Parts: sequence; C-alpha cells; structure tokens
Amino acid sequence: MRAVLKGVLGLVLIASPLAALNHCSTAPADPDDGGACARAAITVDSGDDAGAQCETFFFHPCGIPAGATARDNCYFDVNSCTALCGGPYYTCVAFGSNCVDGAVVVPDDAGLVVECGTCPNGTGRRPDGLRERPEARRERSSRDPIGEYFERAAHLEDASVHAFRIMSRELAAHGAPKTLIFAAKRAQADETRHARATRDIAREHGGNPERACVDARPIRSLEEIAIENVVEGCIRETYGALVAMWQAKAAGDPAIARAMKKIAADETRHAALSWSLAAWIDTRLDDAARARVADHRRRAVDELKNDAGACVAPVLIRRAGLPSACVREKMWTLLARALDLAA
Repeated sequence: MRAVLKGVLGLVLIASPLAALNHCSTAPADPDDGGACARAAITVDSGDDAGAQCETFFFHPCGIPAGATARDNCYFDVNSCTALCGGPYYTCVAFGSNCVDGAVVVPDDAGLVVECGTCPNGTGRRPDGLRERPEARRERSSRDPIGEYFERAAHLEDASVHAFRIMSRELAAHGAPKTLIFAAKRAQADETRHARATRDIAREHGGNPERACVDARPIRSLEEIAIENVVEGCIRETYGALVAMWQAKAAGDPAIARAMKKIAADETRHAALSWSLAAWIDTRLDDAARARVADHRRRAVDELKNDAGACVAPVLIRRAGLPSACVREKMWTLLARALDLAA
C-alpha cells in the first residue's frame, strides 16, 4: 500500500506542475429542485479580499429547511450542510443579519442566507461518537485562512487519537491478531504527535484549536467496525495520506512542509493498516454483511469524488501546499485506478 501511494503521488507530480496550483474553480453547487422554497446561490460582499476564501452563499427564501439543526454561534451541524448547501461542504453558518448574538434569526418573509465553506479539513480519522467541533464565530477580516485550516486539522488529528485507541480496544475484544492491535496503538501515538504539530501551526497563525470530544460507546460488532474502517481508513485516510505527501512537497511555508513530511509518512502507514484490517475482518463476515460494507465503501468513494472538485483558498495552496481542485481531480482518478475504487 505504501508503494502504491508513493507511485500515485509520483504520477500526479509529473502530470501537474506546481505552477498550475493557483487555478481553482469556484462554481457553486446547482440549486435544489424545491420549488418556491428552492435554495439559490447568491453573491455576497463578505468583506474578504478577492479570492482569499472559499465560501459560497445560498439563499433560502422559506427560512431554515426541515431537518436542518442550528447549533451554537449560528453554525449548523454537519449533516444539515447537505440540505443547506447541496454539496461537499464542511461548515455552514447563518450569515449577516441572520446571525444575532450567536443565534439564527429568520425575520418573517426575509429568508435565510447561509455561508457554506468548502475548504478541506485535512487528514484524520473520525471515530464513532465524535462531537461536532466547536466554532468560535469571529469577524471574517480577522481570520487567517491557515490558522483556520489547521484548527480543523488539529481537531481531526486529535479525534484520530481517540479513533485508534477505540480501534485497539475493540480489536482486542474481538481476538484480532496482535500485529493489528500493536499497529493501532502505534498509530494512536503518531496521531498524538500530529495533533500537537497542527495545534502549534494553528496557534502560530492566530487559530484557537479545540480538543476533540468523543462520546463513549460499547464494543461494536465486526460489521460496524468494518464500515467505519472502510470509510474513514481505506478511503479517507488513503486519500489523506496522498494529500499530505503533496503538501510536504508543495507547501511554501517551510515549517508546514516539515510537519507534513512527518505526518505523510505516518498517514501512509495508517492507510496500510486500514486495508490490512479490512482484509482480516472480511474473512469473518457473511455475504450479506460484506455487501453492506461494500455499499458504504461505494458511497464513501462518491463523496470523495465530489470533494475533489471543491475550492481551496489560494493562500492555502501557496503556503500550506494543499492541492488545487484540478490536482485533486487527478489524484482521485489515479488513486481510484490504482486501488480499483472507481464505480
């Protein structure tokens, strides 16, 4: 697996010279087909420098859609972002006069404007029971995109510490080979270092990283473990390892490049662990369970394919080394071909 990832990265580097990284498509997602209440992409003066952010704004004429849940500081939960934004968005928040003293306000007949952020969340493995990351609503002009990006990255890296701790405990309970249990414990130690490194970068750029909170869960079935592993490990961590490799080579900030070089090596090993774990569990599942796991894998691949087209702020491309949309699309194509993930 590590050789496959490095080989794919080499192909991407050849196909996409660094000079092409500043191009980013910011086309918003298509509006939904909700009749009179359909959301519509709109242009809003958010006070940012042109091209500095990767947000899209949507107007909901009928207010908050059914099923969308508002949380603290005018943010909506992650699942609500799909209904509010209609695409692979990671944050969504009520904008302007729709956010008053940290609460979402929709005056009669005024509708709702939602700011949808598409910048990616970095590497990390999300465990079952992970609570949504607290968001501190600040004035946009005071935010450093690098600090904001590494806030999210640090939160996910910290969540990964919990994920691998849970993995080692559950594998031991199910009688997994000691090599897998040891690898999970080693990955937990790796993620502790990653969380510390990304927190340091976030703080250096004015960020305020939050620790991850994960609710306790009982030992899950092998099928449940397999589903989480195929989504978070085989798909997301494998792709995340590839992105981290790119960042290590492309980041204009030397400190970020050094940090990502170490993280990339570890994340590649974690991705390989995910595939080894998937192979071990597969032999212990019946045909129906394997089919359900495969269905989750296909859905995760589709989500990753959608994410490949999301916009990334130019400053994150230049200084943090994040791949642009066109590079991520090439990464997706080559990775899908190499790992036979294409639908």
